[in-house]
Amino acid sequence: MKGIIPNKIKTQAILFLCGVFVISQTVSLFIYEHNRNHTILMTEASDLAARISGIVSLAQEFPSSERRNILASAETQFLSMYPIVTPFEESSCTNNEFSKEMISELERAFLNMSKHQIRVCVRELDGLASVVKKDTQGALDVMVIIKFPDQTSSMFHAVLPIKNSLFNQTVVFYLLALVCVGLMLSWIFIIRLVSPIERFAQAAESMGRDINSEPMNEEEGAVEVRVAARSFNHMQERLIRQMKSQTEMFAAVSHDLKTSLTRLNLRVEQIENKEQQQGLFRVVSDMSQMIHSILDYLRGEHSNEASRRVEFRALVESLCDDLKDEGFAVTIDSDVDEQIIECRPVALRRGIQNVIDNAIKYGECAQITLNANDSNIVLDVCDIGPGIPEQNQKDVFKPFYRQEKSRNKKTGGLGLGLSITQNIIHSHGGQIELSNLSDGGLRVRIILLKL
Repeated sequence: MKGIIPNKIKTQAILFLCGVFVISQTVSLFIYEHNRNHTILMTEASDLAARISGIVSLAQEFPSSERRNILASAETQFLSMYPIVTPFEESSCTNNEFSKEMISELERAFLNMSKHQIRVCVRELDGLASVVKKDTQGALDVMVIIKFPDQTSSMFHAVLPIKNSLFNQTVVFYLLALVCVGLMLSWIFIIRLVSPIERFAQAAESMGRDINSEPMNEEEGAVEVRVAARSFNHMQERLIRQMKSQTEMFAAVSHDLKTSLTRLNLRVEQIENKEQQQGLFRVVSDMSQMIHSILDYLRGEHSNEASRRVEFRALVESLCDDLKDEGFAVTIDSDVDEQIIECRPVALRRGIQNVIDNAIKYGECAQITLNANDSNIVLDVCDIGPGIPEQNQKDVFKPFYRQEKSRNKKTGGLGLGLSITQNIIHSHGGQIELSNLSDGGLRVRIILLKL
């Protein structure tokens, strides 16, 4: 069923509406044709009985010798009269609604002529072609035998064309035209219903990348859509206020901590015992490194940097050139053309640099490969280090987690580098993945959305 039913709401709704429309029209036509056929048959039976009773009433006023001329003068294209009854097999007669209606109508017509005897035989399609010398294919053959009071008989034969079906080329064209008009109207209607959902998805995606993205238009669409857009904008405003408050708090904490460290550092400089002084300097340095790392981590989650369009390949190449100039073993292989993305360039550069720094620190070098497809940009950073066991690869993104067994203990850091990078990449709507290479080493893959 998943392969048959389309995934998009627009297509599903249009197919559903068109299906309901076509089925309802077809069923209505079937019901109408059935009622129409019944009405036509009953009308033809009544008209034919009235015509025959009129002819009989006129013919019985004349002697039997003159009835031939009377009957001959009353013939029409579809009604023939014969003064002599031609034998026929009654087993071929059909006892249907038409024959019953004919008998009922004739009995009412001859109510005052009780001496007349009436026999009716109805044959479908080609019952009397050999007798009446007419092509009756596609017609209803009706024989009525009237026995007059003087014991003479006459046979009336009617060839009634069967009604044309409503399901012809004109009706098919009419149905197709209605379907086309229904498709166009449905398409317009469904677009008006589904477009707000698409706008909400785009707004949520934009806000996920940049909390300060442009708010939704509150004056467009139906009342329910405008109310939902207003609620969405209020939610965005509350998030912005909350993040601004947290950022201000982090700034205050950062200022107080740095001030305290500066004062502590000044106090340490006044210690005369050099051995104690050097030990305290190391403690202060460790505390400073820890505080800066924690603030970097928090800053990555609550960055106020504005998003803008950046050429991603140039950003990566610039970062690699800076690291090469510092003497680090960094190589880059890029076969992609210019790739524009919407990002916070300072934050994204810091996140990518954390990955490259880890590759250099723990894997001796950083081999960078840049690829792109129709929707994503893929950045691979590989090294030739020991890698990370697969069962621990998710843990390295946790704050303060260090993979001591595979990483150098002396340069293990605080375990916030990949956590910071993951927060930055996720805030840009991207993904970051780890995998061990078959020849040894670790590959960090960063996937970002293209514009």
